[in-house]
Amino acid sequence: MADKITLTRRIEELQTAYRTAKPFPHVVIDDLFAPEVLDALLVEMAEMGRDKWKQVANDSRERTLRMKSAAEMGPAGTKLLSVVHSAGFLYPSRRSGYLSASSDPYLLGLAYAQMRRGDYFNVHSDRNVATYRLVRRLAMIVFLTSHGLRNTTG
Repeated sequence: MADKITLTRRIEELQTAYRTAKPFPHVVIDDLFAPEVLDALLVEMAEMGRDKWKQVANDSRERTLRMKSAAEMGPAGTKLLSVVHSAGFLYPSRRSGYLSASSDPYLLGLAYAQMRRGDYFNVHSDRNVATYRLVRRLAMIVFLTSHGLRNTTG
């Protein structure tokens, strides 16, 4: 996975950071994915038509623009999904102490979101059992900013 993800800290350090984080278990991993992959996501999102988005405004957990369906995801999103759904990403070595994970095959709750000034995504608990009886134990949010977007015109 070294060509697909970058860990700047050892697995054991990340595990400890997750367990001891306050006010709830979490870990922040900067620069996990290659900048080219994330830049392509930003471009893909910017090129999506208005009909692909819905406004989430009547929810105490969030106010944002969300992609209507993960089925609308383009090649950049599909490339990132191929990494996070891969065995190398989901099944870390036994010495890490984590049990094997599986991905959400139906992509429930997965979508691009756009946050504008004044939008928010509050701390909340997602449902933990989906219709196919898998139990969600971990969620991943990938934050993108345009600060790293490279000039692709030369």
